[in-house]
Amino acid sequence: MGPAPQDRPYRIVALSARTSEALAASRARMAAHLAAHAGLSLSDVAVTLATGREVFTHRYAIVANDVAAVVEALRAGDGRAPRRRDVVVASGHVTTGFDVPTTFMFPSVAAVPPPEAAASDPRPPEVQRCLQQAEERLAGSLPVSLMEALDEGPGDPAAMLSWLPAAFAAQVGAARQLQAWGLCPADANGHGAGAFAAAVICGELGFDEALDRVAGWSRLVADGLVENYAVDEPPAVPDPDPDPDPRHVIVPVDIDARAAQLAAQVAAAWVRGAAADLSMGAPGRRIHLPGYAFSRTPGSSRSPEVEHDDVAHSARPLSAAEQRVLFLDLVRTTPNVEHTVVTVSEIEGPLDVAALQQDFAELQRAHPVLRTYFTQRGRSWAAVERPDPAVSLEIHRESGAAEPGAGPELVRAQLAERPFSPANAALVRGLVATWGDRHVIGLAAYRGLIDKPGITGLLDTLLRGRDAAEITTIGSN
Repeated sequence: MGPAPQDRPYRIVALSARTSEALAASRARMAAHLAAHAGLSLSDVAVTLATGREVFTHRYAIVANDVAAVVEALRAGDGRAPRRRDVVVASGHVTTGFDVPTTFMFPSVAAVPPPEAAASDPRPPEVQRCLQQAEERLAGSLPVSLMEALDEGPGDPAAMLSWLPAAFAAQVGAARQLQAWGLCPADANGHGAGAFAAAVICGELGFDEALDRVAGWSRLVADGLVENYAVDEPPAVPDPDPDPDPRHVIVPVDIDARAAQLAAQVAAAWVRGAAADLSMGAPGRRIHLPGYAFSRTPGSSRSPEVEHDDVAHSARPLSAAEQRVLFLDLVRTTPNVEHTVVTVSEIEGPLDVAALQQDFAELQRAHPVLRTYFTQRGRSWAAVERPDPAVSLEIHRESGAAEPGAGPELVRAQLAERPFSPANAALVRGLVATWGDRHVIGLAAYRGLIDKPGITGLLDTLLRGRDAAEITTIGSN
């Protein structure tokens, strides 16, 4: 038996390309790869696709909780919904630039999930945290717990003593969860309890102050002194516009939204150009997955598939792993050499250094993680992609002959002993040491950005991009 549904959290699997044809080809490649490697972790797949890849304007995102569902959705393509009801697919074409502004809309009518969905899709951490905070503040004044109130719905006026504060806390928690996943609104609006949630998200009210006002309002509703807006007022969010404004994204924040629903909101906003952390801050390791075409085009410095869009790239928030490593290094007084990951490969045969430099530049264009640096903006840090490659391979032509096995260790030591400056500097470097027809190629990267499997995979890609007749690989580690 496989894991229970609650043990298989929902993830966002996202692809993008410069054209719809390239996106279709990318979907097909990814579906074939995942079908052939059924044992892959969905979290690893999602994290790999969400970090260190170029983001183009034609986009496709899947929200699912197992790899088989992702394969089905990838093969379905645009315009054909997956057969499974627990899978969400979003697609879009960004035409107005990245970082399209978003507005959170907080309706006043509960969209209660069906029991089977609620059982397999838990309330997200930020929702649970806000409900707990509200429960503690209102202790002794609630007829039923806030969790019970959400499960049972608005009910009669007396039930509003618990339900209105629960609706408010759940909506604030849902909005904070979206923000934790990188979907940050430029504005927020709402009705009923949602109006107070919007005020908290906009910074106009603190959580406790807004909660006290909602609790006071709930007492008036329970006493029949004011109208029960949560039931009588129409939803604040209309049906989806079939032709939405490409310059603005509306994100409805439903009462008692579950994790999969919020992930679907993130995916839907991202395919329309909103900035978001598609890894959802979840743990996962980078693995080998099909990427963009990597080839040298005669007479051209870049391949068609990795050519940049005419849309400016933007900064993104640091992931939790990036923050941990970066902040540790910022307070250190000694070099951060232990945060340098290195991989080397020894090859034999004639080596065209100029062609290898060109291949390394193409590798950087195809993998934006190699063009990423960390910078401080105000009081926070962000990861920013350079539009073009900024690093060249260092070439060391050594005299004499290296003893067997000594070359890789020498290159490894040279790369590992040079710490990276974590702020406003390149976080990858490459070195080629040559002894006649014997060469050692090494890549090093900052651990906060790329792990060992990731940098090893990139070196393998660099070597695969060359004519196999030119070199013989002796070994790599």
